[in-house]
Amino acid sequence: MRVLLTGGSGFIGRHVAARLREAHDVLAPSHPELDLADAGAVRRWLTANRVDAVVHAAIKPGHRNAPDRVGIAEQNLRQFFSLVRCREDFGRFVVLGSGAAYGTHRPLVRVKETSLGQEIPTDQHGFSKYIEALWLAGDSDTIELRPFGVYGPGEDYAIRFLSNASCKALLGMPVTLRRDRLFSYTWVEDLAAVVAAALDAGPQGLAPGAYNVTPKEPVSLRDLADLVVAASGRHVPVIVAEEGRGLEYSGDGSKLERAVPSLPFTRHTEGIERLLAWYADRLDQIDRRALETDR
Repeated sequence: MRVLLTGGSGFIGRHVAARLREAHDVLAPSHPELDLADAGAVRRWLTANRVDAVVHAAIKPGHRNAPDRVGIAEQNLRQFFSLVRCREDFGRFVVLGSGAAYGTHRPLVRVKETSLGQEIPTDQHGFSKYIEALWLAGDSDTIELRPFGVYGPGEDYAIRFLSNASCKALLGMPVTLRRDRLFSYTWVEDLAAVVAAALDAGPQGLAPGAYNVTPKEPVSLRDLADLVVAASGRHVPVIVAEEGRGLEYSGDGSKLERAVPSLPFTRHTEGIERLLAWYADRLDQIDRRALETDR
């Protein structure tokens, strides 16, 4: 198929693009080439570049390292509805949602897809993903994927926990976390494989609907930190600033497992080893100063 991928220059988007290009013709315009918040520009682009499907992975980042955290919900929704307005111009619509749509102001303990709407998210990112999910529920040829935590090569190691821990361990620095939490983490290439399955109209593909993308069991951040240190071969401490555990952030992925049982999830031991190997090959490119400020 000919596929428009939005957000193709981001961490997740780059991995999704690489996977989809194994079987599809992927168009991934940069922001200067296509401003998704400009509804007129989106319509003109889709008129000039006919596609069979759209994979929407673009978001305005709201993490604590983002250069601009103003207007996150509005920007995300403008991008989304600019595509929705042209819905008749393409077939399958695959949208990368988020576990944040369930509301991260409360503990999320293996939440199911049917939990959407029990609470309205209080943060801008989660609220925008909640609104998108409500609209997508009424589209008969749409697949919404809701990952929780995603990790892998090329993420922002200054703030993303597993990359941050990996770089610190390799450089002989203490691995730090503010507080332990139970978390659903997915290796980024596994998420890319799910996106590929979402575009597959055959028996190995996904039927329209919403799916949590998460392994069976959540894992504690402290346990992940210990795995990183052990796999790195460095003797560095793991420092937890606050005792106890913060709010759990985990999803129930059984719906996806039933739909496509052939989709495996990478074990955290394997993912961490691959992550460490990737950073070890690029250790001279890691900015130690970016790691010295606990975020």
